Amino acid sequence: MRVRARSRRWFRLRVAVYVVVIAALLVWRSGGATTDWLRSLFEPPAPARVSIGGMDLGRPFLTKLLDLYARDDPELTTVRLGGGTVQALEALLAGQIDVGLLCRLPTPVEQAQFEKATGDTLSYHRFALGALRLLGGASLGAERVRSAELRDLFTGRPTARFDRLYTLDPNLGLWNVLHERLGLDFPDTQRPPSVFFLPDASAVRQRLGADPRALGILSSLCDAGDDGGEGAVVLPWHDEETEAAIDPSDENVAAGSYPLYHYLYAATRPDVSIHGAKLVTHLVSDRGQRQVWRCGALPARIAGREILLNTRPLDARDR
Repeated sequence: MRVRARSRRWFRLRVAVYVVVIAALLVWRSGGATTDWLRSLFEPPAPARVSIGGMDLGRPFLTKLLDLYARDDPELTTVRLGGGTVQALEALLAGQIDVGLLCRLPTPVEQAQFEKATGDTLSYHRFALGALRLLGGASLGAERVRSAELRDLFTGRPTARFDRLYTLDPNLGLWNVLHERLGLDFPDTQRPPSVFFLPDASAVRQRLGADPRALGILSSLCDAGDDGGEGAVVLPWHDEETEAAIDPSDENVAAGSYPLYHYLYAATRPDVSIHGAKLVTHLVSDRGQRQVWRCGALPARIAGREILLNTRPLDARDR
């Protein structure tokens, strides 16, 4: 009996030694990854966190929208960074944020940079729609703005009514969208002498109030007010085909009658985090699109359409 007990103890000792040796070899071969995995079993999970870049593309609207999203998950921390399209793309490329907000599509050159860095191109989904409002001094009243006037200002030629154009930092991306909507190639040279870039919507409105020969362009997502603000008014677009004046109302933008508009995109890297993927999935979902509408913007996936009401019952002639 003593021999058997001694043999069992010796067997257990040998097994323990083998386990220690094998564990040491695994730690050495994995460079410490095994110890990290073992440590993760006993450490509490990291707090839920999602970082978003590009908030300057529509801070009033986006703040409300992200507050609604965070309210559904009180344990989620949303880190909201400023900047526009260019800054969001740079932060995504560097892996500093989970979701980047864009008001234009990534260029082929930018997509090639992501493919080189991550092995795949950037993924993006549109979730909101904004109008590019034309604003002028109060002395202009409700005068229309023609596309020819805008094209002249964009190419550096003053018009009979306007000498200057005020808009926001081109890094936001709206400058590219405006060229596209007007059918112009995006310039590779410096800005025209008639164009001035200002830091925010308030600065644009202030300049317009003091400059009767200036025109301003602001996104409805960047400009929280329904009108141009003190000293400035929203001007209608002149439709050269129908000779009609078209206001940048939600109805006209949703129906496609107003030609100056832009989408807001949520972009992610191929190796997007779980919390970044959940945020983008929510934004493009039916519930997320309803929240976009509640927060004061047009949802990108709900098209404007006419609804015809008829009090006369359908009969065979109506079918």
